[in-house]
Amino acid sequence: MKIRSLNIIKITLFLFLLNPLISNAQSALEDVVYLKNGSIIRGQIIEQKINKFVKIKCADRNIWVFQSSDIDSIKKETQPEIKKFETKSKGYVNNTDFGIMINRNGYFDVPINFLMVNAYKFPFNTTLGIGTGIESFVDPVIPLFLDAKYYVFDKKVSPFIILQTGYSFPFNKDTEEYQSKGGYLFNAGCGVRVFISKSSAWLFSLSYMYQELQTTKNYSWQSGTVITDYFINSLNIRVGFYFQ
Repeated sequence: MKIRSLNIIKITLFLFLLNPLISNAQSALEDVVYLKNGSIIRGQIIEQKINKFVKIKCADRNIWVFQSSDIDSIKKETQPEIKKFETKSKGYVNNTDFGIMINRNGYFDVPINFLMVNAYKFPFNTTLGIGTGIESFVDPVIPLFLDAKYYVFDKKVSPFIILQTGYSFPFNKDTEEYQSKGGYLFNAGCGVRVFISKSSAWLFSLSYMYQELQTTKNYSWQSGTVITDYFINSLNIRVGFYFQ
């Protein structure tokens, strides 16, 4: 009796462990109604009367009723796999963003900048590209720089590291009284990319920016010239868009 009881317990335990597998296999199946006009409706049949009608509930919770005369066949089929979100493995991408620059020395006439980067994404989650835009320090400048970003995850939400280096050119034309000269730039930081569709995402970043500039003022009435070098360190807060 003890052996028999033990066997019953083993069988019960086996069926208990097997039940989730059976349930998953059953849930992976769905009813498929093939209509004579070529349409295919997938879901769960909730009511059926032979030679009269079929009532089927779809995944979007809509309920359809079809007359038997309009139905070609009804089958049980495996549910199609829902593809997980996938980013572009390689190819052209674009970053366009706006930033606010914070500096205690008051070097900014307008502490807002606009940058755009055209880049190529490589299979190892890295993009390399060339960027430009407009920034306003003591004078407005047009930066031209190399841009490198590394995305930690190839998923819908991913942190990333950013590195930019290049040269800024003066935007305003020089005059006899005043000349401006651009200089070396460097920007490094981190951020997060959040996809809102298969082809576009938000970019949020925080970075440290270094910029060199020079201005020359000529005072004709004093026959004097004042040359000022600027070595600007600032915090850059940016929000933008990522297109792939």
